[in-house]
Amino acid sequence: MNDLLDLILLSTDLDPQTYEQGGVASGIVVTARLDKRRGIVAGVILENGTLRRGDYIATETASGKVKILENFLGKSAESLIPSAPALIVGFENIPAVGEEFFAAPVMPEVKKLAVKKTERVSVAENSIPVVIKADEAGSLEAFQGVIKKLSAKHQLIVIAESVGDIYETDVKAAESTGAVVLGFRVKVDRAAENLARSKKITLLVSPIVYELEKELDRYAAKLAVKEVRALEILGVFGAAKGKQRVVGGKVLLGPVKNQEPFEIWHEKRVVGNGKILNLQSGRKDISEAPTDVEVGMLVESEEPIKVGYRLVFSD
Repeated sequence: MNDLLDLILLSTDLDPQTYEQGGVASGIVVTARLDKRRGIVAGVILENGTLRRGDYIATETASGKVKILENFLGKSAESLIPSAPALIVGFENIPAVGEEFFAAPVMPEVKKLAVKKTERVSVAENSIPVVIKADEAGSLEAFQGVIKKLSAKHQLIVIAESVGDIYETDVKAAESTGAVVLGFRVKVDRAAENLARSKKITLLVSPIVYELEKELDRYAAKLAVKEVRALEILGVFGAAKGKQRVVGGKVLLGPVKNQEPFEIWHEKRVVGNGKILNLQSGRKDISEAPTDVEVGMLVESEEPIKVGYRLVFSD
């Protein structure tokens, strides 16, 4: 500890640090989490200006008003000067760790400085977009490691990541790119769950990182046609009779068996489930069809099946 203090004193002698105590306060967000009792709690380091309770505060991705200000001892404070670590309660949404924040008595001044610089992530044709959520910054960082590990096997691309439970905004972000929403140690808001169900957005949520990794691996494998048994729909014949309809398709990877259940996939997400009631090839009933064979089927499903959809069968 003494050596560390000596190095700090030496560095300040070589490069003296100065700050402006007046004007707009600014600094860096070092932690962010959702507290069930107090709301969003952000840990920050103040670099310039004076941070006061009641100030408006904003980063590139979050904003709010400082309702509670605590010093490094956890005691309530009316104001803090530069170099001070602090806990802030008052953000309306969770800021990203590492973002610069600005705080002042007037919101327009803060908003002008904290211009949002995030860019829309482009999604390659064969990649799998994901939205990841975690309960706190540390968990998010750990889960990012899991995504990086699986990216070596599957082409995963993170289009959005943040701390906190899964809400409608997360589902809407996933809908625009066909992404899957991954939640580590978080809950799913009821409105978000209903929206995901109606929009056929896949939600994978677990408090255990290894279970979540396993589910994501399974999901990604099903998107790779060459790795799972699947059939592409080439035609839909006649009107549906209740839950039953007649369809035709080509087996991409077989065998496909009569009377077996399937998932209905459109692009990169599951849109329903069903079961083969009758399987034919060359107008003859068959028990199974191998790869590259075209078949006709009587199927049963709640969701409509359209040309271009894929039926995916479990191992």
